[in-house]
Amino acid sequence: MLNGKRSNAVVFLTFVVLLLTTHLSVSQEREVPADIEITGERRFRKMGIHNANRVRTMFRNQGEVGEWKHPLSGEWPKGTGHTYLDGNALLVAAAVMDVHGNRIHPLEAAYRECMRPGDCHNPAERDYGWEPLPGYAYPDQDYIAMSDQTDTWPVVWPDKPEWAGSWNGYFGRGIMNADQESYFVMDDDADEGFDFYPDATNPSRRGLGLRVAVRGFQWVHVLAQDVIFWHYEITNVGTTDYDSVFFGMYFDTGIGGEGDSWDDDSYFDKRADITYVSDHDNKSVNWPGIPGLVGYAYLESPGNPWDGIDNDDDGLIDERRDSGPGVWLDTYPYGVDDVDNFRTFYGREPKPHWSGDENQNWDPYEDVDGDGVWDPDEPLNDDVGADGAGPLDADYPGPDEGEGDGIPTLGEPDFDKTDKDESDQIGLTGVNVRRTHYTDLYEYEEIWDIFTCNFNSASSENCTSTPDNCFNDCTENDDTSIYYASGPFPLTGRKGGELVGQTERFSMALIFGDDEADILRKKATVQAIYNANYNFSKPPDKPTVTAVPGNGTVTLYWDDRAEQSYDKFLQRQDFEGYMIYRSTEYAFNETFIITDSQGHKKFNKPLAQFDVKNGVEGFHSTDVDGIKFYLGDDTGLVHAWTDTTVQNGQTYYYAVVSYDQGDTLLGGGEGLAPTPCAAIVDKDVSGNLRFDVNTVAVTPNAPAAGYVPPAIEGDIVHLEGEGTGFIEVEIVDPRLVRDEGFYEIAFKDDDFQVLSYSVRDLTLSPADTLIPDCRSVGPGEEGPLFHGMRIFVFNDTTSEGVPFGTGDLFQFRTKGARIDQTQAKHDMDKIAVVPNPYVAAASWESYTLASLNLGRGERKVYFIHLPSRATIRIYSISGHLVDTIEHEGTMDDGSEPWDLVSQDGMDIAYGVYIYHVDAPGIGQKIGKFAVIK
Repeated sequence: MLNGKRSNAVVFLTFVVLLLTTHLSVSQEREVPADIEITGERRFRKMGIHNANRVRTMFRNQGEVGEWKHPLSGEWPKGTGHTYLDGNALLVAAAVMDVHGNRIHPLEAAYRECMRPGDCHNPAERDYGWEPLPGYAYPDQDYIAMSDQTDTWPVVWPDKPEWAGSWNGYFGRGIMNADQESYFVMDDDADEGFDFYPDATNPSRRGLGLRVAVRGFQWVHVLAQDVIFWHYEITNVGTTDYDSVFFGMYFDTGIGGEGDSWDDDSYFDKRADITYVSDHDNKSVNWPGIPGLVGYAYLESPGNPWDGIDNDDDGLIDERRDSGPGVWLDTYPYGVDDVDNFRTFYGREPKPHWSGDENQNWDPYEDVDGDGVWDPDEPLNDDVGADGAGPLDADYPGPDEGEGDGIPTLGEPDFDKTDKDESDQIGLTGVNVRRTHYTDLYEYEEIWDIFTCNFNSASSENCTSTPDNCFNDCTENDDTSIYYASGPFPLTGRKGGELVGQTERFSMALIFGDDEADILRKKATVQAIYNANYNFSKPPDKPTVTAVPGNGTVTLYWDDRAEQSYDKFLQRQDFEGYMIYRSTEYAFNETFIITDSQGHKKFNKPLAQFDVKNGVEGFHSTDVDGIKFYLGDDTGLVHAWTDTTVQNGQTYYYAVVSYDQGDTLLGGGEGLAPTPCAAIVDKDVSGNLRFDVNTVAVTPNAPAAGYVPPAIEGDIVHLEGEGTGFIEVEIVDPRLVRDEGFYEIAFKDDDFQVLSYSVRDLTLSPADTLIPDCRSVGPGEEGPLFHGMRIFVFNDTTSEGVPFGTGDLFQFRTKGARIDQTQAKHDMDKIAVVPNPYVAAASWESYTLASLNLGRGERKVYFIHLPSRATIRIYSISGHLVDTIEHEGTMDDGSEPWDLVSQDGMDIAYGVYIYHVDAPGIGQKIGKFAVIK
């Protein structure tokens, strides 16, 4: 929140106020990294992909977001191939005196263009600027550390070695408040382009002696599903004190993708602190339809804690985010310099507080029994200790320094680093929208002139407004780039025994929208999330899903871990249900069809939905731009579901999405719509898929010729007991059912007449208990899965019946799936090719990123009902052998795809083809199929 502009987001005011009063554990104040002498190098570069919501973009760990020509450069909506970015980069400039006594203004940046030797006439001899430090991602892979991908984490975090094995969260140890976070660290030691040395104790360090911790945040919630947040924490690790520093951002858009960057309209809305860009002719040369808009919203600037000025108009002068707890203030006005401004900015009266908690929002533990000491059963509130994690966090390691002591500790919520209002932010001081390449990034003195508002305002060509030298606010029908600036401010180096100097922060949000009004509405939400120190609604955990392909069916089953989720934002367990999405493309854009009152797409339409029987049903009371989230019909929960509406040979993508109840009273009645969890399927440029735990891809097909499914062998025998009910065993996953399995089900009821059953595997000696004490014994209640099966208990509760109890014992046996050779010979007549005829393209053809702009995916047909082993020969109508395929499949999948490419590597011509299937020992089949335009 900049310069007291809280009133800008009027429509979200109630929401914002509530967010500001909500508590969430966050990370500890800046600590000295263990690798302080290690510097960044080009060889440690890695790429990352943010893809948790509708925005997907690549980024690099030298600070670049997006890259011209890359197919994932600001892609929106995810999976469409519609790109909006040529790239953007973090900029830091400072006024220094070089070794020759000259006042110069080095600029630190890293960008794909005009930063390399000779590129854009750059006179540099090698790459200068930001480079990544080692150790902040797992070394034996190519990706930046992501919160939802544990295989990208390092074994030990260099700056938090004690957090090994946990996510290095901005909000605390193991805390992932956003649905997806990224983290890397870079510095400017690679910049040897100036005769300046920032560190008197280390003459080999170059650049400005700056280190930057970079984090990206994405939320899935409908209010933030088109946004990525970027947060930069910049620390002076040298010994030089800088009196004039600027933080900034370079933003180069490419609305419409490659080849369509020359007709963009760029505007800056000073009131909302956002630049947004649209396409002048509302066309893309790369895809049909009207392109949307992309915007960069400015959220947080550095502070100036030494100028004696209330820069952010909050009634407090020279706040700091590294002040420590200070002293207890209990005399009015409790350290507030301007009470009226304080009331206006925060909406509350000053109160007693620790002086280091300048905005007075740190909340100590609740001393319920009044003994002056925190007890384990008393709420900790913000007083969770230096690691930011409390007992309600899933990765809680136990009590740590400062926990429950009643004094603010570095790393606790709402204090110092974790509270943006404890910084005297100077705000956004300049925006220059200009033609791309009018000023390039190696022209550091020219960029200093832009930052200091000392440039020719006429350089913004084709602009219909009247700019000033600090806020040059539009360029129309041009290839434009935008420079943001915040400064000047001092940035002190380390002194005495200190190992690092001053830290300041800089935050931006990349926003996508359908039109100008849509972008500005989303900016209001973005501001609300930022104002609450990135505290926002948290969805339930993701269920782990398994898919089982069948003959014209797909069965999904999943675990119940989501149902135990605790929402720290709302301070309760609020899981409500599951929604199932199905699509024939991996980004689920086919299901994203529910629009708001303005025609903007907001929600996915589920194929199936199951919710808790608790009276919470129907439409949620809170609307989002005129549309409401549907909570369900009180159907009751299930953990397995079969889709019987699928087509054999078609690849389907499924997501099982958990969602919460939302809140109807939040913000005094404004409410908060329910939050679903993320559903991520990612596809790289080569077409390789990567799935989250709650997403799957599955292709149903007929089983192999002669397939006999698994079954319960004989009856389920009631060996002992007086119960008059019965049980059923359902096969959910035929692949897991064991041949000659032998099982026992034993019931018992305790002194409180609570009925349960256990399941033992009797094929082992001694017998293995698979399910102990399951209490799912009510009508229709499903038991947990074991060996691909689950149990339903039908207890006899009639007046004449005897309910199950201790002593009731059942046994049953299973027969696994198998191939019957006699049946296989009869099934040879079922062999066929689908689709037949093949017409140009089939719906099941999956799309690669390389083929998105071609309007189709890879070509293929399927041979179906094949035996497990067979040779397929394909001939032209004249008898020429076109291709030979050796089929080796599983018993439950009798299909084999063919890519319509001959054995010579040529695409086949349209026409009629003959196929011959030879299955030794079983039989042969001859047929034909057609390929037509």
